[in-house]
Amino acid sequence: MGDGERTVSATLADVLTSAHAGSLNGQIRDNLVATERENLTVLAPGEAEMVMLLEGLPALLDALSEAGVDVAVIAAPAVLEDPAATLMVWSTRRALWVVESGSTTTEEAREANARLELAGAGAFGIAMVRERG
Repeated sequence: MGDGERTVSATLADVLTSAHAGSLNGQIRDNLVATERENLTVLAPGEAEMVMLLEGLPALLDALSEAGVDVAVIAAPAVLEDPAATLMVWSTRRALWVVESGSTTTEEAREANARLELAGAGAFGIAMVRERG
């Protein structure tokens, strides 16, 4: 490991559980791993169920905000079709569109946008990822 790098075993699921239990105690940065990019840190995904994501997300977002984190991207399987996703987007008010090249139709994009509008949220950007296969 290079200077300033460290191994962290906490996952998103662990941090969501701690956030929901109120036991993060301002230590969110201790769970983030530095990358080669300045100001970009990551948290290992783990196996977080949608219920835990919804229950722990508000407290986690508060902890990230208090730690001075401006943007948090939760990379997960597509969740916009899940009715609970509307609650998740509502809690953040902003979303980053992640579109898989060659697999998202115009109609699917319109439906997803309608769900964002229903939640009173908007998109702040778009990321195009390669088609799997």
